[in-house]
Amino acid sequence: MISPDLIEITSFHRKNSLFQVHDATCTESDAILFQCNLQKEHLKLYLGSISWYFPDNVSIDEVHLVPYDPLWPAMATAFIDTFYKEFGADIITKMEHYGSTSIPGMPAKPILDFLVEVSSLREAIKRIVRLTDTKNWEYWWYGDHITLIKRDETTRIRTHHIHITTFENKIWNNVVFRDRLRSNPDLANEYADLKYRLAEEFKIDREAYTRAKGDFVRKAMHIDSGVSGHSEK
Repeated sequence: MISPDLIEITSFHRKNSLFQVHDATCTESDAILFQCNLQKEHLKLYLGSISWYFPDNVSIDEVHLVPYDPLWPAMATAFIDTFYKEFGADIITKMEHYGSTSIPGMPAKPILDFLVEVSSLREAIKRIVRLTDTKNWEYWWYGDHITLIKRDETTRIRTHHIHITTFENKIWNNVVFRDRLRSNPDLANEYADLKYRLAEEFKIDREAYTRAKGDFVRKAMHIDSGVSGHSEK
């Protein structure tokens, strides 16, 4: 057991930061797993493998849209089947494919997004550590939900985002937004046009790209409904 107090990380933009370390344990692969406090969020890091999560090549996380791929639904279904088996069907109460890859005809970042409802977030956390103990995975813990990011082992490009939470979390409004666009082609076309414009404007800033879509999402969620709220996607 190794328990240092602080770890220094150099980010994408070469900014050095100190993070408080809450826990550190050695895995079977002799890597060291840290749970770090990052503005009330938790980041998984492997000492000696920081480049997996903070790569020198920022371009792998740029906002890059591609035309809709009709294979995405089948790929999502296959992933859901695998995730149920690997994570445990006994704890998953619902799993949905959402985001732009779930909307026919919608341009998207080529990343499959999923929402997973679990019966126990505490039990889910235990299983996540086991599931993500490879360089293909990283996770962010936001207190009331967890985001898993899966990357291609060779290119380090993101391939999957999985949000895990309980049924009462507002992140489930994303499914309502998905269904709103699926049923309203005019609204979907308007959203597609907005995405292309914002992808050019915020090509190297994912967070700004997401925030800039907020007004449209809120408008769409209020069409014939009082529902509001939007998460990462």
